[in-house]
Amino acid sequence: MRWSRGRPRTGEPGEKWSYSNTNYTLLGLIIERVTGHDLGSELRTHLFEPLRMTKTYLMVKPPDGVKGPHGHGYYPDAGGRLRDVDRFNASLAGAGAGGVVSTTQDMSTFQRAFTQGRLLPPELQRILTDRLPATPRPRGSGRRCGDDFFITGGSAPGSVAMTFYSADGRRQLAMSFTLSVKPSAVELEVGKAVESVFCP
Repeated sequence: MRWSRGRPRTGEPGEKWSYSNTNYTLLGLIIERVTGHDLGSELRTHLFEPLRMTKTYLMVKPPDGVKGPHGHGYYPDAGGRLRDVDRFNASLAGAGAGGVVSTTQDMSTFQRAFTQGRLLPPELQRILTDRLPATPRPRGSGRRCGDDFFITGGSAPGSVAMTFYSADGRRQLAMSFTLSVKPSAVELEVGKAVESVFCP
């Protein structure tokens, strides 16, 4: 956190949005300070268990690796040799910014609950979902098949997880794939899968 204080701002507060792992790390620290519990316990008690996300957890001991069967991602080292990054330590980004392990089914459950307003009071939901006039429209194929959709997701070395969903949360496509090549090599196939769901 000390390192982040010396970094230049990307904009004034409220002026420009920029994704920041630091923000999520701070949020995780605030949750732990206010509740007196570790972040993994709070996520499990207030989010994962109520939504019955039975395969989702915060990895608190990253060297132990992911529990149970799972995909393996591969990422080139400095010499170009592909390395299995199964034990990639997502907690290096901070507990609030990475380290949750899940499945596409559990992520669909979470996204549907969030989109349908079952996770937050309406005033908080609006803060996260109302778009400013300058905010781009959802990424989707509205012009081609009449159904705008939104995208959420993330990546780590060797893997990508994405959820595509309609505004009402009723139509979704969640996918997780591991990589042995650059992500751009699979973009065409991902596009075809999205079209098959949102543009039948």
